[in-house]
Amino acid sequence: MFDVTTLGRSDPAAGHVHVSCRSYDREPILQALDVSRADVVFQLAGTVSGSDEELDRANVGTSRVLLETIWETRPDNPPVVLLVGSAAEYGELPGSGLASETMACAPQSAYGRSKLAQTEMALAWAQKGIPVVVARVFNVLGPGMPTYLAIGRFAAAIAGMGAAGGRLVTGPLHALRDFAALDDVAAVLRGLSSKEQAVGDVTNVCTGSAVTMQDLLTLLIEASGKPIAVEIDREIGGVSAVPRMVGSPEKLESLGLSVPHPDFPRLIGSILEHEHARTARMRLGRMER
Repeated sequence: MFDVTTLGRSDPAAGHVHVSCRSYDREPILQALDVSRADVVFQLAGTVSGSDEELDRANVGTSRVLLETIWETRPDNPPVVLLVGSAAEYGELPGSGLASETMACAPQSAYGRSKLAQTEMALAWAQKGIPVVVARVFNVLGPGMPTYLAIGRFAAAIAGMGAAGGRLVTGPLHALRDFAALDDVAAVLRGLSSKEQAVGDVTNVCTGSAVTMQDLLTLLIEASGKPIAVEIDREIGGVSAVPRMVGSPEKLESLGLSVPHPDFPRLIGSILEHEHARTARMRLGRMER
């Protein structure tokens, strides 16, 4: 078991030591490192949207400050730093192959470019002596997904509909994605943090198979039991400019780790259940006011 110290804008779980901060600058990082005397740091901070400058500050800048602070304060005994990258770093895949860590990256989005810059910067620090592990995580599914992600947006919209259902307008849904369950990804990240062979390198966290967004939306609608009409508006642009993103798990499996293929009906059901509960709490709160 880990003794966990969290660093962030709000305490994500009761029972953990927490250091509060509004921005990821040096002082709260120093405090968290001092309180925890961490053996492993999981760098999960970042953002998926914003200007190029905002993406650089959130995705590259936070990691740079963390690594600089570790180097200044614990150069002789640095903790392992597991940094979460993104499949968006790869860009569009050639043909029908799988994205492997040896491929040249050509990200198609500002977010992907910022995450690749984060990875390259972190690996440069690994060359200096900080044991950095880069986990290039593909798509993650789990309860509480934010609405800037397609499945989170769909679940929130469906939960907000009454029993009579309604209409859901979205962009094209043909994109193929390599999805994994949140709990399974978390377990693999913990496992990777203890693998010496993963230090100073990138490892995909993926299943090696994919489903379409249409498949997942169909499961959401079936789980809701509501009559919902889906309208495709091609002007919206779909969920991504990259039509297919499937990762190769070969390197991960060579380390003795793997991401199970999700039980999609159960997982989608749990996402929708969470959204229904959240919607009910919001409605109750408005009534009480």
